[in-house]
Amino acid sequence: MAARKIIITDTSFSDGAPLEAGRDAYIMTLREKIEAAKRLDQAGVNIIESGRAGFTRADAEEVVAIAGNVAHMTVAAFCAPVAAEVDAAIVALAPSPRRRIHL
Repeated sequence: MAARKIIITDTSFSDGAPLEAGRDAYIMTLREKIEAAKRLDQAGVNIIESGRAGFTRADAEEVVAIAGNVAHMTVAAFCAPVAAEVDAAIVALAPSPRRRIHL
């Protein structure tokens, strides 16, 4: 029997839950997101969706920070299929040796 490979993707930072959950939603600080990303990286998570780099400057800074603080997993940024957002994602993901863009 051939070995199976399971790829784990974490979408905690990018699924929009805090926006839709209302005022009682818990929103993580950047420091908490970096710590969570490091722990997920150490746990063997393959891919983390770090956020939408082309949305606001703060979002881009979060993607850069997460990309620069993980060693093994692929860091993904998501964006609309618009040149400016794709360009922002490319720049924000630069610190990560493993990166991808989700449209």
